[in-house]
Amino acid sequence: MQHTYNTRAQERKRSGSIMVVTLLVCFTAVALVGSYIAYTMNSAFQTRYTIDYRKARAAADASLEYSTLQLANLLANQAMFPCRTNEIQTLINSNLVNSLFTMFTNNVDGYYLTLTNGQPALRIKVESDVTTGIIAAGAFGTNANIVGANGDYQFFTITAGARNPHSGVTAVLQKRVQLLGVYLIRFGVFYQNDLEIQPGPTMSFFGAVHCNTNMYLGGPLYFYDRVTSHANIYAKRKDDGTRNGIVNIQDQTGVNVPMKQGANYIDSDYALWMGQALTLWDGRVLSGVHGVPSLQPPINITDSPRAIIERPLTTNATLAAQTPFYTLTTNTVNDDTEVEKLANKACLKILVSNSTVYAWDYQNHLVSTNPAFANAVLVITNTSYSSTNHPLFAKTNMDTYVLSNTNSGFYNIGASF
Repeated sequence: MQHTYNTRAQERKRSGSIMVVTLLVCFTAVALVGSYIAYTMNSAFQTRYTIDYRKARAAADASLEYSTLQLANLLANQAMFPCRTNEIQTLINSNLVNSLFTMFTNNVDGYYLTLTNGQPALRIKVESDVTTGIIAAGAFGTNANIVGANGDYQFFTITAGARNPHSGVTAVLQKRVQLLGVYLIRFGVFYQNDLEIQPGPTMSFFGAVHCNTNMYLGGPLYFYDRVTSHANIYAKRKDDGTRNGIVNIQDQTGVNVPMKQGANYIDSDYALWMGQALTLWDGRVLSGVHGVPSLQPPINITDSPRAIIERPLTTNATLAAQTPFYTLTTNTVNDDTEVEKLANKACLKILVSNSTVYAWDYQNHLVSTNPAFANAVLVITNTSYSSTNHPLFAKTNMDTYVLSNTNSGFYNIGASF
């Protein structure tokens, strides 16, 4: 009897242990399944969020790039004058920011380019005033090559956003852009074909030198500014390859560095030319291997270079009557040349008619009716220059102008009166 009782007690203990183990396994399985379900749900949420954000980012990027292009178009015909930061900011706000988002009908693929209050999710800020000096860095396209050149520059910050109005997922991107203005005549020598300079006696040249093909140099020769070529730069003659004299090019610190270093001539024939040119001349001597593009003049090659200093032309009689500094003609120049004319970029255009002064600003607004013009009297002197009389604006010690000749009208370059 005692043996039977112990056996049954042991069986009950064993059954209870199995029950406990089974429950633990079940609880563990439930926990694992719950954790997996939670992980799956969270992973799905993260995936949806990532896709949602990437779509919002793509929409914001589209707005950012489009805004950059529109900013470039807006400022293309604006003269770069200092102290115009507030004016430019107002121009951007009124002509670009407040109307740009409607270009995308307020959304891109369902992602809104507006804030929750309906205002455009776009901000373009003028970060700096116009600065004149050395353009230090930047990538300016295939037809510029102006790093290291003198010019005007101004910085802008563009911030663009896009949002999913249903999920609330938002992406905001920002870009800093640089507006550049370079001088029309910024090269001492600009050559389309192979350029060869073999001076014989010592020659010193102050001014940037560029050619769109190969450059062949000989000495004694001193360059005090940038030397660039779209192809190669050689320290030898073109016809027979002989090397004459030493060519010295000034580096960024003002030191004249010779192209002959020891027994080696550092030019496009030298195996380490790309790196050595940057090391020796601090980026002031560059060739095609450095990415120097082929440069083109700022006016159409079919037009005379003189056109750039002549008065603006138009075939529109109404425009010529309203703004008579235009010359009404049927013989116009190409559009790209007309845009580059100095008169079209002038800060002030002045017309003298029957001793009356009229003036227009760079946006063709008549400003001579402004009270600031009331006490200004335009003066034309009868000074002779090269046997031809030309108008001159002589300022008196009272900050006024004296009119000494009453001939009316505009005066073209070289015209007599």
